[in-house]
Amino acid sequence: MNLLENVKAVIFDFDGTFYDNHGVGKDLVLSHPLNLWRIKSEREVRKSLKNQSFGTKEAYMMEYSKRIASKTTLSVSKAQKWYEEKYLNWLTASIGKKQAYDKVEELITSLKNKGIRVAVYSDYPMLKERMKVINLNANLADYIFDAESLGGQKPAKPLMEKILSEMGVSPDTLLVVGDRVDTDGESAFCIGARFVQIRGHKTKNAPQPEGYPLMDWDAFVKEIL
Repeated sequence: MNLLENVKAVIFDFDGTFYDNHGVGKDLVLSHPLNLWRIKSEREVRKSLKNQSFGTKEAYMMEYSKRIASKTTLSVSKAQKWYEEKYLNWLTASIGKKQAYDKVEELITSLKNKGIRVAVYSDYPMLKERMKVINLNANLADYIFDAESLGGQKPAKPLMEKILSEMGVSPDTLLVVGDRVDTDGESAFCIGARFVQIRGHKTKNAPQPEGYPLMDWDAFVKEIL
């Protein structure tokens, strides 16, 4: 199996792909119990925005904030402020209690030495900060993307089209690597790119559809290095 055949670029998901994110949500709630309802509302709103694109970050954030406000006592402006100034920092702190999988940086360096462009694409912003707290050098990647800055949420096709345009690659030369089929996998499938699923705590215990492999992180690294 040659996962890199004709591949000129690889896009990695972050949460659940570069580290085991099991328990991050629980830690977030336990660390901020008085904000339980707001945190729950954030998760619900994020799910409701899945696969949607609003064109710009500003348009996305307006819709996001309106939905948070409708579920809480916050105004639209305060909902956005709470998310940007508190929630994202809390989330980053919870992620900081985790550790990156082995050889993430070695793998990225190896791909780049092969002339393959490397991007990291996450649902949430503050990606460089979140990589830093698990001791990963975000500057190793050629590109850093987050869905919100692109104006929506995974796996919306317009977001992937923006990424392809910025990276200057075609879908047939792109490999997407992530832990979730419904977000990372669909991001690849909607543009005709290839996909490798990294086994994580959200992997369903069901037969895998044909057409893409399911691998533990260590097995994936071994295959590439």
